[in-house]
Amino acid sequence: MIPVWMKIKVVSKEGRKTTIPLPLFLVWIIVFALLIVVFPLILVAGILAYPFGRSKKIFCSYFMIYALIFSLSGLRVDVDSQEKDKTVYINII
Repeated sequence: MIPVWMKIKVVSKEGRKTTIPLPLFLVWIIVFALLIVVFPLILVAGILAYPFGRSKKIFCSYFMIYALIFSLSGLRVDVDSQEKDKTVYINII
């Protein structure tokens, strides 16, 4: 499943919380449109690289971009700052 929302939460040591929701589905529309536009170029590069034995790597790397995007759902990143006494939580839903 494609991640649809990303929530960024900043928590200070005093207990103050700030949450910023970002809609990722708007970004994915642009990303998938770019992937569709780039596909003919990847196809030509794969055909030209066939005599050198590199076409399989080119085609696999293109499709691994889709696998990377679909596997982002459920990712959570916690960043703790000792100097500024703040913690940042990034949650991709």
